[in-house]
Amino acid sequence: MYKSIYLAQRNPALTSEQFHERWKAHSALTGTTQHIRPYFTQVDQCARFDGVGPEDASQAFDGANLLGLVERAGGYGVFDKPERRDIMLPDELLTFSGPIRDCSLVTREHVCKSGRFSRYLILRFMNFARPAEPEELFSRWCDQQTARDCKGTRRRWYPVQSRTS
Repeated sequence: MYKSIYLAQRNPALTSEQFHERWKAHSALTGTTQHIRPYFTQVDQCARFDGVGPEDASQAFDGANLLGLVERAGGYGVFDKPERRDIMLPDELLTFSGPIRDCSLVTREHVCKSGRFSRYLILRFMNFARPAEPEELFSRWCDQQTARDCKGTRRRWYPVQSRTS
């Protein structure tokens, strides 16, 4: 499955509590659109939860949104829709520190450990050099990650609390 992920920073005029309420309203607004909502199969809205995870976890973001996509092209194609410009963009600017387009990425989901979501989600972002094919790199990374998880090696983590809409 392809996912669109954006790392959210709240509008500085909002308190943390106001931001989370505003974000829920923004998500609900998206659900009312005729030409945007069909791009997505699921929404996982995750708020940062301080005090969970390693000490070096990033505090740069107030949350993350993981949106399941019907197709990969929709992850960026949705930004070209008039509804996005006319309805969603003004609401984004009231909710976030800037347009969602500026902090979004589209990626393919790779499940390393099957099962249901737990209360917490930890996002890890990686960037590989290109000495091998992407599938080989990912396989190597999964093997290394399993070894790290068993040893408890410290890495850069982004803990967020999962709220499914």
